[in-house]
Amino acid sequence: MIPPLSVYVHIPFCLSKCPYCDFYSVRRDASGVDPSEYFRWLRREIELLSRQIANLEGRTVASLYFGGGTPSLFAPAMYGPLIERLRDVFLFHPHLEWTLEINPGTLSGKEGTGNDLPLSSSAHPPAVAPPDFDRLELFLEMGINRLSVGVQSFSDRTLERLGRAHRMAETERLVERINALAAGAAPGNLTWSMDLIFGAPGQTLADWQNDLQQAVVRRPHHLSVYGMTLHRGTPFARLLRGGRLELPDEETQRAMFLEARHILIAAGYEHYEISNYALPGFRSRHNERYWTGGEYLGLGASAHSFVSGVRWANPPNLLRYGKALQSGRLPRRFERPPRGRAQLGEQVMLALRRLEGIDLEAFYTRTGCNLTRVYRTEIARLSEAGLLETADGRLRLTEEGLLVADAVMLEFF
Repeated sequence: MIPPLSVYVHIPFCLSKCPYCDFYSVRRDASGVDPSEYFRWLRREIELLSRQIANLEGRTVASLYFGGGTPSLFAPAMYGPLIERLRDVFLFHPHLEWTLEINPGTLSGKEGTGNDLPLSSSAHPPAVAPPDFDRLELFLEMGINRLSVGVQSFSDRTLERLGRAHRMAETERLVERINALAAGAAPGNLTWSMDLIFGAPGQTLADWQNDLQQAVVRRPHHLSVYGMTLHRGTPFARLLRGGRLELPDEETQRAMFLEARHILIAAGYEHYEISNYALPGFRSRHNERYWTGGEYLGLGASAHSFVSGVRWANPPNLLRYGKALQSGRLPRRFERPPRGRAQLGEQVMLALRRLEGIDLEAFYTRTGCNLTRVYRTEIARLSEAGLLETADGRLRLTEEGLLVADAVMLEFF
């Protein structure tokens, strides 16, 4: 029996480009592409994939995720024909997890320019326009049952320094409405996740503690808690290199990570992946597909796929993506899968991201690899350093290991 598939749809348009963002996204007013044309390209990609990939048509989709970019920029009617095409090709699981990423400012009708990098707190917050909750409810009527809300912070000063287009008042209104809708839905029929960032410019430990406490009060079903990472080529990375950006020091960021664990676990959240927390029963099934090595299909510019042992990626360029589809060919570039030690290292890396770690016996049954033998030296050294532990037949990161997870995982490649 062919296992279920996860599908990710990338909507790369934003009101403004956040100066720390490394995901492929473009300002809607400067993209050079009509969004309605992009939605047509997505439908064309689905059509071509269903013709060219054996056994794709009729396959069950267990999770569907609209990410970006900012998918909530567009009215639900824009998505109608795309969803019809998906339903024509795939079977939607009866308990499909269907997520939409949503930013507070995009339900208010407020248009941000994103031309400046607001790194000072002296400017007044933008005026808050009335939110359009009709649009939100139309999304839910389409079948979306999980919302991922890009809150990032409950501090207007931090939001401004991050270059975000919304302010706390908009977050308050949106979250209040989501919680009201979730309370009125059948149990489990609407859940929501909140994104938060720590280590932002000028952010103190007290600021971060307030963000966490504000989040707990609002009781999202799921929280994604990310440390500020400066990727090469982003405006923030250039500012830091030029000495024009100051981030919290390493010791403060370490304290922020540990404070998240302390506050959220005490509030009843399960820390199940390095950056993710959930109330019992509300883990992100879509993201777990990636961490457990499951198959996924990515649609749209820059999207990645792994189906039937084959990997490919679409170009992170709207025009190249569209040009290929208009000529009747898929824009995908095939990727060579890792082999040997690199393949094992990748599996270890993904599995160690989850707090429960690696079931050593199950790993051996699946791969034929005895991890404690193949990586005997590495495991001994990392365990001696207090970064790994073996207990109950599992290999997992310690709390100290979570703080330096990337360095630990490199040891397995």
